[in-house]
Amino acid sequence: MKTFLSHFVVILGTLSSIATLIAFVLDKELFVGTIQVLVGLGILSISIIYAIYQSRSKKKIILEINSNLKLIVQQADLFKQNGVIVIGFNEYFDTYVGDGVVSPDSLHGIFINKYFKDHLSDLDRGIKESLESQNIKPIQTGCQRKNIVSKKDKYPLGTCAMVHDGGNKYVLVALTHFDQYDKANLSRSEFNDVLAKLMSFLEKNAQDTPVHMPILGTGLARLDRSESRILHFILDNLDFLYAVPLIGGLYIDILSLKKAGISLNNVENHFKNGIKESN
Repeated sequence: MKTFLSHFVVILGTLSSIATLIAFVLDKELFVGTIQVLVGLGILSISIIYAIYQSRSKKKIILEINSNLKLIVQQADLFKQNGVIVIGFNEYFDTYVGDGVVSPDSLHGIFINKYFKDHLSDLDRGIKESLESQNIKPIQTGCQRKNIVSKKDKYPLGTCAMVHDGGNKYVLVALTHFDQYDKANLSRSEFNDVLAKLMSFLEKNAQDTPVHMPILGTGLARLDRSESRILHFILDNLDFLYAVPLIGGLYIDILSLKKAGISLNNVENHFKNGIKESN
């Protein structure tokens, strides 16, 4: 209702000013009596229609981060998109789904089961080759982990590996690490670094291909913030990063805006006005 009223007041004031100006320039007598009533009703009707149209729940918004980066936030299934797809992994690039290693309900697990369930060796080989091609070395090797099917080599957060499947390229980013209780987590400062490293990798490897990513940092990252707040946090960080040229655009795909509790109308208004949520 607040959004509706704000649009209604703006357009009503604009149209009323125009009508007043016309009456002043032409003949004020034309705007008395019946004609005055009709003009008033017309202005009121147009204002209501315009306000309803502007305040409808948007499913897609386009934000100009800078001259080189166009960000599209939309309700869409990440796994039905074409281009470069970003998936959050943990610092070990685990590929075994289940038994407390990778949750089958996480995007990490859904990705593996959807594309590599019957040929995990191809995924492991692709990750290894990508990391080796970047000359990235693990920061800890052969460490002891509780689950015997877990990987032992740990990489810095923000490390990216690119693998291919079909016509898509998948960027797997080390998003979370494990604490002493073997639970995944991520701090806000670490999240800043991950986003910076991810964007740097995408700048070098996405070329003119559209990049699609989820709202990174939800779920097992345990940031203890709503999806709406995390989305704003990502937007803030992208806004303050240097001008990363992603020619094909960066898409943030949200499967269900309603379930995530996100209003793209509010996101668009807050971003354009420089107002951030406080929760």
